[in-house]
Amino acid sequence: MLANDISHGHGWGADVCLLIAVICAVAAAVVYVLAARPHRTTTDSGRVVPVAPWAPVLAATALAFIALGLLIL
Repeated sequence: MLANDISHGHGWGADVCLLIAVICAVAAAVVYVLAARPHRTTTDSGRVVPVAPWAPVLAATALAFIALGLLIL
């Protein structure tokens, strides 16, 4: 049934969710690579503040959309 729905295009909602999941996963990879570089910001007082880690948030969002897409199917 799952392969039949996918091959005949009846799961458009799942397609949208899986497309969003792929976009979030790619964004997570890009953010992770950029965060791996030694990039820190300094405030006016000289205090070093690390860049916020958004990669785990985007990866969790991608997994959630994958689960939602499979649930819709």
